[in-house]
Amino acid sequence: MKQIFFSLTLICCLLCNFATAQYTFNKQYDYYVDASSNVIETNDGYISAISAWYNFNTIYLVVNKVDKKGDTVFQKVYGVLDNDNYEVYTIQQVEDSNYIIGTLYSDSTGYADNFLIKVDKHGDSIWMRRHHAPQGYLYFPGHVNIASNGDYLIASNIMDSIGDDVNGGIAKYDSSFNLSFITYFGGIYDDNLLDAIELPDHSIMAVGWTRSYGFGNPSNRDIYLVKTDSAGNLIWQKTFGNSDFESANTICPTLDGNYIVTGGHRPGGQPNPYKTYLIKVDTAGKKIWEKTFLFSGQNDCHRLRELANGDLIGCGVGTYNGQEGGLIFNLDSTGKEQWHRLYTVNSSNAIFRDIRATTDGGFICAGFAFVGNSGNQDALLVKVDSLGCDSAGCPLYTAIEETTSAPSITNEVRCNPNPCGDFAHIHTRMLSIYGLVLFDINGREVAIRHRTTSHNSIQLDTSVLTVSIYVAKILTDGGDLYVRVVKGN
Repeated sequence: MKQIFFSLTLICCLLCNFATAQYTFNKQYDYYVDASSNVIETNDGYISAISAWYNFNTIYLVVNKVDKKGDTVFQKVYGVLDNDNYEVYTIQQVEDSNYIIGTLYSDSTGYADNFLIKVDKHGDSIWMRRHHAPQGYLYFPGHVNIASNGDYLIASNIMDSIGDDVNGGIAKYDSSFNLSFITYFGGIYDDNLLDAIELPDHSIMAVGWTRSYGFGNPSNRDIYLVKTDSAGNLIWQKTFGNSDFESANTICPTLDGNYIVTGGHRPGGQPNPYKTYLIKVDTAGKKIWEKTFLFSGQNDCHRLRELANGDLIGCGVGTYNGQEGGLIFNLDSTGKEQWHRLYTVNSSNAIFRDIRATTDGGFICAGFAFVGNSGNQDALLVKVDSLGCDSAGCPLYTAIEETTSAPSITNEVRCNPNPCGDFAHIHTRMLSIYGLVLFDINGREVAIRHRTTSHNSIQLDTSVLTVSIYVAKILTDGGDLYVRVVKGN
């Protein structure tokens, strides 16, 4: 078996992560029963929109602004008790540096409508616009995206008032929320579109799921991909999947002019676990590649974004020991996994709905914790560094030894304290440690004294090390793990 040495890429990544100031935090925000679906970085922090469930007749909209450390700057609340229901799906920054928040809005009249609110940087309303569904029907909008001319594209589904017929839709509005067109797609069963984006030629591509086409049926779904011209006229529609259960959540444009459909599927049906499912297609909907990831148990991808270097960063939900956690994963441009993380809150379930790269090289995630610090469901923002860590000593899950997937969460390795002084303790959650090799930032092996303190813990004498960054290779009965060791003053 050939020896795999550290690459300069890894060393540079570790060094850059240490040298650049990257704030990290893991914080919850409570108004009532709360969920956050999107987050945007500002020049002095982050802004998100929260749905706050008060009762069956009231869901408030909360514009939540935090600073770079995640501390609340303001919360602006919209809604009237026992009348207004705002189910937030999107917040987007528009060209004039203000923000558009897209929601499903309903009130005591029983309507369910497309709704946009435009707010300034202080969260104060500039305007609110509402588009009623036709008589006897309800709108169920998905994500809002901005077209090249400033128009708004909404994946806008429509359902009859008795709930027995759903069609996927695409709606386009001008910058003042005047309707340009709305068009629907689907067959004899339920069909749904969740995300619609504009292509460079001004055509539109939308993605969701279908029960009417492909292998879809009343008890099964296939991924549904639709392309229209700029006026919403159908060019083609395609399905991806088989007799298994497949569904898509979003679509991600890539620098090479193609698109990645993100979602999940359940190979073989119940009781097999749900897995993250990514399909890369060209502008004609032709499949380029597809990837399935189990990560840490049952999981689903809710959002994928391409980074400036062509890598992919995604988020969603995963499971570990039967508990749901917010999932973050990093892939290269070919879809090969580089690392993943799973975050739970207060030993309870958590979900990430959005992830974005930040200017300091890290990432910000938005979602919710089912049992937050308030005791109810709380909105959640987690700011991580370039390796997906929200704290020092975070394990380095990578495919550095050419494994087909990254080590799972059960192989977690930590170094404490980090930065360290004269001693450092390295331990795993479960795996037995039988050796250690330390490398400096140039990949050279460094001699160091260490002793085993338990089957899964080892102590290093770091008093002889100079102030710098090191990487420890931990030899365990479950394979080799890596952890960054920072020697402080």
